[in-house]
Amino acid sequence: MFRSIEHEIQKAVESHFLDLSGLNIEQYPEEMFSTFENLRSINLQDNNLSEIPDWVFNNKGLIELSLCGNNIEKLSSEIGTFQSLQFLGLTENQLLAIPEEISLLRNLETLYLDSNRLRTCGQN
Repeated sequence: MFRSIEHEIQKAVESHFLDLSGLNIEQYPEEMFSTFENLRSINLQDNNLSEIPDWVFNNKGLIELSLCGNNIEKLSSEIGTFQSLQFLGLTENQLLAIPEEISLLRNLETLYLDSNRLRTCGQN
């Protein structure tokens, strides 16, 4: 079954769940997603992302964020702004370090970091 970005966006407007997994996307057009601010779950796994798209950080009430199976090398310190985040999937990326702001995720229950190239976690 063919899935389109447009179809998934329409579904997300009502469900607050955006699933764009497995679409082999390298970059998401900012203008398509800039209006999203109330998503609770974002699944961008199994694409070719090299960084977390800026529009993701507009969703401060995010509970689940899955970025597994991409090519992300660096996490923005902005990752610490997701005060409601409970699940963060970063498996199978190219991460070398985790910013210390990850410690600000007080509600985080599940963090997947396996199959990365991690060398450091925070500065201390």
